[in-house]
Amino acid sequence: ATTEIYTLSLHALFRSRQISSRLIHGILDDVVPIEESRNYVQKNFRAELVELKSDHGLLSHANWIAKDAVHFFKLHGF
Repeated sequence: ATTEIYTLSLHALFRSRQISSRLIHGILDDVVPIEESRNYVQKNFRAELVELKSDHGLLSHANWIAKDAVHFFKLHGF
């Protein structure tokens, strides 16, 4: 239930601010297929997808993800 509330809150925030969302997905992910993110981006014009050569945990790119997140949020006024 907590996850659903959090997810709904994020969706409301992004809709209200009219900003993009960025998905980061590892192409070597064996838990969630990369096609799930690709399909989401195709249906959501304000979404973008960054595909990294990594697995589900994305730990091999943790530093890049942190820097990119800071840049993304600053870009959108957070």
